[in-house]
Amino acid sequence: MKHKQSLRVISLCLILIGSALVEASQSVPADKEEAIVGDTGELYTGVLHDYKGGTYSGVLLDGKPHGQGTWRHPNGEYVGEWKNGIIHGQGIFTSYAGRKYIGQWKDGNPWHGNVYDENGVVVAFYLEGVRTENQ
Repeated sequence: MKHKQSLRVISLCLILIGSALVEASQSVPADKEEAIVGDTGELYTGVLHDYKGGTYSGVLLDGKPHGQGTWRHPNGEYVGEWKNGIIHGQGIFTSYAGRKYIGQWKDGNPWHGNVYDENGVVVAFYLEGVRTENQ
């Protein structure tokens, strides 16, 4: 019973993160950008505080995450690729309870990868955005 409840929690976290990041396609106000490390044309490295309930650090394009970055928030941490403010590409989401999703993301949602419990056991997988629980 506890195992199923844990899976529900991580599923809810992934859904909430996905929907929050889809909304992230709006530009972030310039006053949210800090600690700019370097400028490479339109791409630059920086930190966005209070970004969708957390802190983003990594590559930015027009004030939005774009490229490799880390997003820390109350539910956990995502490390991986972004595209125009949305999680998109390879990445790892780790909940603070120790559960992980490792794999491909598409438009802010898990697309192709595995969900691991806190002991590193695969408990579910995503294939083309569809989640299947291991039996």
